[in-house]
Amino acid sequence: MIDKILTHLGLPTRAPDRRVDLFQTIWQSKTACQTQADAAARERAARIQNLSRAYRPLSG
Repeated sequence: MIDKILTHLGLPTRAPDRRVDLFQTIWQSKTACQTQADAAARERAARIQNLSRAYRPLSG
C-alpha cells in the first residue's frame, strides 16, 4: 500500500544503495566523544586556574 502511494506521488519506493564503512563510522564516533571530553576537561582546568589566580594574595 505504501509503495502505491509513493509511486503515485512520484517518489522512490526504496532508498538508494549506500556504501557504509563500518570501521570509519565507529572511529569517527569515538574521536568525537574524546574531543568533546577533552574540550570539557580543558574548560574545567581553565576555570580552576582563573579561580586560583583570583584568590592569590598580593605580594607587596
